[in-house]
Amino acid sequence: MKKKVSIIITLCVLAAVVIAITVGCVWTEVANNPKYYTYEEHFEKVSEIISAKRDDFTLDYLYTEDDEILGFIALYSNGSSSCIKISNPLFIQKVLGATMYREARDTDFNRYKIHPGETSLFEDGILWTKTNDKSFAAHYPDRLWETVEYGNTITRFNPYDIDGIEKEKKYLLKVTIGGEEKYVPAVKREDKYLNLISYDKFEYKEEYEADEIAVWNIWFDTGIAAFNFD
Repeated sequence: MKKKVSIIITLCVLAAVVIAITVGCVWTEVANNPKYYTYEEHFEKVSEIISAKRDDFTLDYLYTEDDEILGFIALYSNGSSSCIKISNPLFIQKVLGATMYREARDTDFNRYKIHPGETSLFEDGILWTKTNDKSFAAHYPDRLWETVEYGNTITRFNPYDIDGIEKEKKYLLKVTIGGEEKYVPAVKREDKYLNLISYDKFEYKEEYEADEIAVWNIWFDTGIAAFNFD
């Protein structure tokens, strides 16, 4: 009799453990699956995350080439930004702590145009020239960089920090160059886009040759790392 009771108790404990694990797995999946939230709810969640660290920001949506919401761009008062992509991590990543929000890394950049055979150009109120970094210039012979005097490039931190586009729909277009995923920050200009790295207008296509289009060389973390938001 005691043995039977012991077996029943053991089975009940095992059943409780299985139920708890199942509930935990379901909750982990649902809590970090973007399809269970509206874009307004995503907006509120990201705002809350950033607000916990700083309050000098405005948050705006980022759109894909299909006019679908990709994520958000947080613009800070010091001119920097955080680029956040909505994603659905793998289940094992969720178990390890990944969230639905992946932050872009290596967001600092230099504006440049691709002009083969040119050594300098004054356009858009900007002086575009070869960089004085000889090894860099040799590696990218067709690029003209936004420079100040003596060919020194200007490091920037937010491609959307441009006067006059504050209320415009902001795009982050995914392109492929040599098999690698890259991104082009842009706004619409009639039936074309304005590249916010080069200030050139272009028609979107998925694949480009090397140095055919100026890109923002960011990459998105797994969602496991803590947000920088600085």
